[in-house]
Amino acid sequence: MKRYNYITGARTRGTTFYKTAINQIISVLESHNMNIFDIEALKTYKFDALNIDAMYGSEIIDDNLYICDTDGELITVKDEKIDPEDAFIYYGPDELSKYIDNASDDIILKYITDYEINLIDIDKLAKNLLNDGHSFLDLYVAASELQLDI
Repeated sequence: MKRYNYITGARTRGTTFYKTAINQIISVLESHNMNIFDIEALKTYKFDALNIDAMYGSEIIDDNLYICDTDGELITVKDEKIDPEDAFIYYGPDELSKYIDNASDDIILKYITDYEINLIDIDKLAKNLLNDGHSFLDLYVAASELQLDI
């Protein structure tokens, strides 16, 4: 008798809003050697450095970022069906609590990349990095990784 093993992809369905604070994001990105300009932007400008508009359905509330991970199916809140990407427009964290979980390192790394971080004032970031002990070579390498003109 033959046995067949099936390999299937992830079948995660539904919506989860992953809750994280700026310090957790910075810590995770530092421990995974994220670009020093990105990390400095988050240290200097906090959540203002995030391009939240590119993070559909995600929201910053009370010093927490809620990262939206969804399959696009409607969720039910107070007996109403609602698009998860609009959930925080109409409801707060308390009302969405059954969809909220703490963000893991993997979730942070998946959703916070170079593309979600705005470098607002590159000159200020460079000065901060130099003051923190980084060399001009460190800045040059990091800027080259991000394809910045310095």
